[in-house]
Amino acid sequence: MTYVCASIVAAGLVLMGNAYQTSGLKINELNCEVCGKEIRGKPILIEVEGAVLRVCPECARFGRVVSERRQSQPVPASGHQEPKYRPPQVDAENYELVDGYGQIIKRARESLGLTQTQLGIKAGIKPSLIAKIEQERFYPDLATAKKIEHVLKVHVIKEVESP
Repeated sequence: MTYVCASIVAAGLVLMGNAYQTSGLKINELNCEVCGKEIRGKPILIEVEGAVLRVCPECARFGRVVSERRQSQPVPASGHQEPKYRPPQVDAENYELVDGYGQIIKRARESLGLTQTQLGIKAGIKPSLIAKIEQERFYPDLATAKKIEHVLKVHVIKEVESP
């Protein structure tokens, strides 16, 4: 089954390989990818909802003009950027949470005047997870605990002796 963009179907065009085809007439890369008109001179590259298109000057207004040298950057599936702080990678088996870690985190957060949402933003953790950690209904992994320690300047993990 072939899926074709509705705007291409409406224009009577079907994608065939690297060229569009309609009634035996091939449209090469020098045609506007929006209106289909032949582009005289150099095409303009625009971005429309993440897609980069070669268009004529008339259709350039439908997107944001980009340069040819622009490299696309991958966006995480979640749509969020990486957190600013990335804790060092260590062996999690040698660490554990201190007793009363939830109360330590809650008192430190409140003493800094932060809400759970604000702490979540600063640490790159969902506010709902902060709430569960403070109530000790969730045991954070080492990386999450390190993020919280970094933001609040407290210690909630301790090193344990290995057997």
